[in-house]
Amino acid sequence: MTRGGILGFLAGGDRQFLRQGDTMRRIILPGLVAAVTGAATAPAAAETSIVYTTVGVSYAQLDYETSGSGLDQPEAIDLSGDADGVTVDLSLAVRKFGPLEGVFIAGRYTDGEYDEGVGVSATRVGLGKYFIGEGGVGRLSFNGRLNYEEFTFGDNDESTEDGYSITGELRGYIDEYWEIGVGAGWVDLGEPQGFRVTISTAIELPLQFFLTAEWETQSLNQDFDRRTSDDLQNDQSNIRVGLRKDFNLF
Repeated sequence: MTRGGILGFLAGGDRQFLRQGDTMRRIILPGLVAAVTGAATAPAAAETSIVYTTVGVSYAQLDYETSGSGLDQPEAIDLSGDADGVTVDLSLAVRKFGPLEGVFIAGRYTDGEYDEGVGVSATRVGLGKYFIGEGGVGRLSFNGRLNYEEFTFGDNDESTEDGYSITGELRGYIDEYWEIGVGAGWVDLGEPQGFRVTISTAIELPLQFFLTAEWETQSLNQDFDRRTSDDLQNDQSNIRVGLRKDFNLF
């Protein structure tokens, strides 16, 4: 990885990130409202347990802040901004795979845009193990995942960093139709590395549709020279609101 990486790309220039969400709001939010309205008019579904075969789509607000010194610049760096985007989540559970039980494959792709057409995308693909009630049925579950992650900033002059993350999440129903989740993990993109925390909630609708919301924050540090204070702090705080469909395949 070259010195600076994505943080160098963001630190260069005098861009002041502006929200570019009008198009996203016109396309994504009306679609979510229509889907929720349609699901709400359907017959009530039977009580369901937590499952790991799901499809979801959400509107994402991506907030970004970089501070510190580095990139051969004597002055302090202080950049912040936000982008609007769309996130797609897919998860496929495999009840039994050889000697393993309760395995699932999950992926997330986010695509957004800062000002001046500067794009941002994030890909996360992982293999996980879940623990749930007897026979794979229950309303309290824990899962752990090992993920490959890739972050890309820019279009023509894009900069990409990739690496891995290890995460764990506790999911459970606190009410008949109300699910919450709390997760934490370690993210390592080569030099930028740090912690990630997520808090999510979902309200169950008929036909195993869920109205979802998620807050995700991560703090990554890029240390250019451990003998000095030449480093950058990259903090992200993302909010997602969307719709999820669960499938009982077993």
